[in-house]
Amino acid sequence: MRRLNSCLCVASGLLMLSVIWPDSCLSAPPQSGFVDQVYKDATGEHKYVVFLPSDYSRDKKWPVILFLHGAGERGTDGVSQARVGLGPVIKNRMDAFPFIAVFPQCEDIRGRILTSWTAQSADGRRALKILDDVIKTFSVDPKRQILTGWSMGGYGTWSLAAANPQRWSAVAPLSGGGDPQTAQRLAGLPIWAFHGVDDDVVLAQETQNMVTAITAAGGKPRLSMLPAARHEICDSVYGDDRFIAWMLKPSASQPLPNEFRGRPGNRPLTESNQEDPFRPAVDVSRAAYVRLGNGVLKALAQSVPQMVPADMLSGKVNDIHDTTVAEGRTFNVQFTGIRYRGKITRAHIKAYKRDRLNIQLAVQAVRLEINRTYVTGRSRSAVAGPMSVVIGHRRPVWLSVALKPKIVKRRLKLELIATRFDIQNDNWYVTAPTGVSVRGLGMTRNRVANGLVRGLYDSRARIEAEFQAMVPGMLAEFEKNLELGDVATLIGRFWPLPVYRPRLRVWPQEVATDPQGVSVVFGVTAAAVDPRRAPDTPRQVAAVGLAAESLEQSTNLEVGIAGDILAPLSRLLIQADVARIHVQDIPGQAFESFADAALLKQAIPDLQRLGDDLELWSELILVEPLRIRDLVAGGPAPKSTAPKADSEDPADDPSSAATPDSPTTDPPGSASDPQTVARQPEPAGTLSASTFEFAASQVIISLATRKAGQTQWKPYAELEFELSQRAQAGLKALDHETRQLRIDWSGQLDVTTSARFAAGVNPADPQIDAAQLTKLFRTCWGKWTSQGAAADTIIDDIAVGQSRLRADAAGWLAPNLFARFAPAAIRITNNTSQPLAYEIRSETSDWGGPYSVGANSSDQFSVGHPLMLRYRVDDAFQTHTLGVGTHFNFRHPDGDDDGAPRLFRVPKARR
Repeated sequence: MRRLNSCLCVASGLLMLSVIWPDSCLSAPPQSGFVDQVYKDATGEHKYVVFLPSDYSRDKKWPVILFLHGAGERGTDGVSQARVGLGPVIKNRMDAFPFIAVFPQCEDIRGRILTSWTAQSADGRRALKILDDVIKTFSVDPKRQILTGWSMGGYGTWSLAAANPQRWSAVAPLSGGGDPQTAQRLAGLPIWAFHGVDDDVVLAQETQNMVTAITAAGGKPRLSMLPAARHEICDSVYGDDRFIAWMLKPSASQPLPNEFRGRPGNRPLTESNQEDPFRPAVDVSRAAYVRLGNGVLKALAQSVPQMVPADMLSGKVNDIHDTTVAEGRTFNVQFTGIRYRGKITRAHIKAYKRDRLNIQLAVQAVRLEINRTYVTGRSRSAVAGPMSVVIGHRRPVWLSVALKPKIVKRRLKLELIATRFDIQNDNWYVTAPTGVSVRGLGMTRNRVANGLVRGLYDSRARIEAEFQAMVPGMLAEFEKNLELGDVATLIGRFWPLPVYRPRLRVWPQEVATDPQGVSVVFGVTAAAVDPRRAPDTPRQVAAVGLAAESLEQSTNLEVGIAGDILAPLSRLLIQADVARIHVQDIPGQAFESFADAALLKQAIPDLQRLGDDLELWSELILVEPLRIRDLVAGGPAPKSTAPKADSEDPADDPSSAATPDSPTTDPPGSASDPQTVARQPEPAGTLSASTFEFAASQVIISLATRKAGQTQWKPYAELEFELSQRAQAGLKALDHETRQLRIDWSGQLDVTTSARFAAGVNPADPQIDAAQLTKLFRTCWGKWTSQGAAADTIIDDIAVGQSRLRADAAGWLAPNLFARFAPAAIRITNNTSQPLAYEIRSETSDWGGPYSVGANSSDQFSVGHPLMLRYRVDDAFQTHTLGVGTHFNFRHPDGDDDGAPRLFRVPKARR
């Protein structure tokens, strides 16, 4: 529901974008694919799209799907409706999609969102006529007509299904609500409804209410609540083979799937026109930032061995040419067919000075295989067979690389400064060649073999140099993982007003390295709401956040977004004339009182002269941009001053980062040391909170009236509000694993109200009670801000290889709304009345302990990798694998206090 609540909500959800779908994809030949069609009636021509399967023929009767799109695809272009929702899923599997699919387009771009597809609307009635037209034109099985829709189309699905229940063989509404009073008409239909648990556009309760009512009426609807999913669930549902199988045979008995995997290799689509071209409209400088402190870099390093490609440390080396002198004679030596392979077993990543980052890789079991060696001299020569150089057979050899992070053409790059690779004398060896052939006086096989082996031992520096020459290629592979897209996406997860999300792309703008970590500042580009009206060049907005060098030099991960980004993004929507919404379409019906004629008559007495059959059209319009303001006098200040330049390092090589020679374990007490145990109470309550001010300088509720049965609305009055409210942003722990950004809107709400009658209205009573309107607005605003869409947002963990980073603080710190992350700990709780003993180990350590966790207390392990835990039951050990960031408890099974305690995974809190 792309425009829903656009006047109030312009969240900057930095979402990963799908591949652009060119227009040509909708111009396939009529035999198959997406076909442009036109339906004609008394009101004119109406464009729509039909998809025909790849093996379509008139020899077979095909099932048909009628898809109803969301609010963002309204219009008359005839193609937008097939670019979001079901259309992209079909495009991804065109060769195997077994349905004809019909895509009508809602043409009423000014009508109410929630009723645009209803059976009573012109567009809803026309959608059914278009379906009839397709059934006449193509080879359709009339007994297998499937109705589905998403968001605004989800509301239409419930409505059209109830109006024509005998027509549909299956009904599947997504992310949309309906009228529970129609439940009796829906009770006999095969229904499978879907909704995201964290949907903040259409609350999940809307679908739950429908399913509850239909069940009470004797129906057997299916309901799948997608965990951790928001409004955009089309990809997950339509892309699942089990759902497609259900649509083909909806009466078949099938188990309910617990999850939906979506299209392989693709990210979920968003509610925006992701398949439309991304046409830049606004560039905002310094809009967001990511702080990668050394603490999170260490957690990242622990996962490097699992993250690097298997072939990272393998490849081919150019031939090596050398000369040697034996018994006064000079020989040319050529090593050919050289290949290498090895493995990376550990890694360290650390920022250690201004503009310097150090990456250390522990390489082990590196084998250079030399296929053939040629020795030539005057009248003498030899050819040797395969021989090998084995490095790191006893312990790892550390490759250390000094880098300078920088931004090149809006991409984060790593400039190579220096490398270091030292092979210890006792940690490598050379094998003799498997065969030698010689020619010439004095040339013997043993002399040649021994000479080649000795020569390679004498060439250790050369081998080290050849190994370091591989670094640029390895660095190019490493840079591919520096997109930071997933971290940028996270920014939208904790924005307080996330209903309307302009299409955004982020790009690195500045980078600064200091002794504590790396700071990356991002610019943001917003797409034009209508790609056809995009400017030739995007409008440039001055920096709204801090410079990279002004960010606090923390050691953890921190993600932030500048509050002032709200102004240019909301201005973009205002200029596109989409910052408006009918009050009854706002989530949770928070502002529906402004469509209640009886209530408004108390503030506007003139409404009484219009009679009891009065109908009201109430549209909320944003006229001026929204703003977030800091409450500190004098405006926002930098979080810290820029770091001073470090003293110059004469060598400026990786040795300044304290390259380890042969570490076998991390220093005691480090985040990856499994022997470190910290006992902490179960987190609860607000962990951090800070205050900001939300302001809207001009919000208008425009009123129009008509009599029942009339079709035309007449402008009546404009109610104008200026508001500001203090709010607190903080982090709340719902349980050990779940963190929630909480916006507390309980601060002082200041509202200034004015009102005027529309031009041409001659009121019998010209008085308008501004105080009554202010009171009504306060009530509606309070209802809206208390709902989940405006108050609560789950902040998911960030997966870094095997590690997980979890929010441990969030709030407002001028000029940014931020979330800070730390390594997620493994928690072990004893819910029995007696102390319990256990042992733990990691993949690279021995069993440690035993540890004793007291009755009704917990132990916590701050590690970046899974742990193995074992405890003794009778004469045997019970062993469990504890994932990073999880919570387990010892308890008696089934409440049997006499039985031996067992270890159980503690489920996460329901969202």
